[in-house]
Amino acid sequence: QKHCDRSRQSVFASSPIIRTKVSLIHQSGRRKVQPLLPLRGVARCFDTTEALLTVLARQRSYVDVPRIGVCGWNGGGSITLNLLFRSPDLFRVGVSVTPVPDQRLYDTIDQERYMGLPDENAEGYRSGSPINLAEGLRGKLLIVHGSGDFNVHFQGAEKLVNRLIELGKPFDFMECGRQGTTLHYIEEHLPAGPR
Repeated sequence: QKHCDRSRQSVFASSPIIRTKVSLIHQSGRRKVQPLLPLRGVARCFDTTEALLTVLARQRSYVDVPRIGVCGWNGGGSITLNLLFRSPDLFRVGVSVTPVPDQRLYDTIDQERYMGLPDENAEGYRSGSPINLAEGLRGKLLIVHGSGDFNVHFQGAEKLVNRLIELGKPFDFMECGRQGTTLHYIEEHLPAGPR
């Protein structure tokens, strides 16, 4: 993990990428380990994505809003997919590492804690699964997944790959172990330049 953090820092030190980290905070004030994505269905945050980017652009004039990329791991990988699929005009490049494209294929002990049982919340599982919105992809997407991941099952990545192929959507896929640097992908497909 330390090696991975150092390589990420060196990428940002020598590139024009602006890095920000978004953490979701539960109403109790405690940081949630599991992202608030499911919320018994589609997270409300996707309804406010455009508004948030508008505020960001006003507060930080150096941000080039038409050239936004997103990168996330695990729950953040699922959010990356959702942002690219739901808001293709706002997000041009995404790196989704070990995402959960189909909520039914996540480790049940964690998934059912937040989503309930699939039979009791079928619509939540369907609408909260990025794979069901894959037709919205227009930007560049790199999906990274380790075949030995015992928590975020590889089967979900395989289903997403098959769905994107079925839709004729171009994407990149990398099978790897549990670590890897993926920020070079964003740099390559979202190069620095004038607005």
